[in-house]
Amino acid sequence: MAVLKKYFEFTDRKQIWRLLISDTNMLVIETRDVENKQAFFSCYKLKNGKPVFKEFQFEEKFWLGIEEVKDDIIYLHKFIKPDLPWHIGITAFSINEQKILWTNKEMSFLFSADSEIYAYKNKFDGKDFFILDSYDGSIKRELGNDAVYVNKMIEEQRKGFSNYNFPEPFKGSFEDKPILKKEREDNVISGDVYYVEKQGLMFINYHIVGDDGTLTNIMKVIEINGEKVIFEEKLNKKLKVYIPDSFFLKDNYLFVLKEKEKLLVYKIK
Repeated sequence: MAVLKKYFEFTDRKQIWRLLISDTNMLVIETRDVENKQAFFSCYKLKNGKPVFKEFQFEEKFWLGIEEVKDDIIYLHKFIKPDLPWHIGITAFSINEQKILWTNKEMSFLFSADSEIYAYKNKFDGKDFFILDSYDGSIKRELGNDAVYVNKMIEEQRKGFSNYNFPEPFKGSFEDKPILKKEREDNVISGDVYYVEKQGLMFINYHIVGDDGTLTNIMKVIEINGEKVIFEEKLNKKLKVYIPDSFFLKDNYLFVLKEKEKLLVYKIK
């Protein structure tokens, strides 16, 4: 019988913007103080929950963000203009050395594969693609405008997320899922019910409507065989809009985002 055990929690009292986990199980958290335009980066070893660094800041305090974390390197981008969402530039930051390894101001990040970075430059009539060395940023291969090859590689990289489980909205008949049917009968649910099934457990997330018309984001973990609730948390209260995607699983870890500012990590045993 699988059980949940709280592993650790994180908060720096700022809004959690992104969570990424490297292939070496480094958990990287990007948080933002939107009012004061400050971005912060923290890193934890997932194997023991201990911090590598906390609330690190770069020279650029706000107009940057994480693209990916791979081989203990964080790849970051800047923006073409502060008020435009398009990314420009690549900065490779070593988690272990806590220093910038290299920067490319002209290219934009696509994805990583092994020890290589796929990047591109915008042209008037399209894009030129490049393969860079992940450790020094040097150009290893010029791909021209071969988008077919690049898209094929993108599809290959997506297979690397097979050990992740992300909640999906239930679209079938609730008669086929007694646990979900009971939740709908016992609660005034608004919107979709999101769920994941793993190791004999059902992980559920939905919104209920309060007397004042606001929403509360609820998460539950229920034993499928015994239909026993082993975890329940109100993740967000007094909401006016839906906040789905409040949890995900990787391997035997459950990651739960609460009130936009707190990360709860649990182990499934």
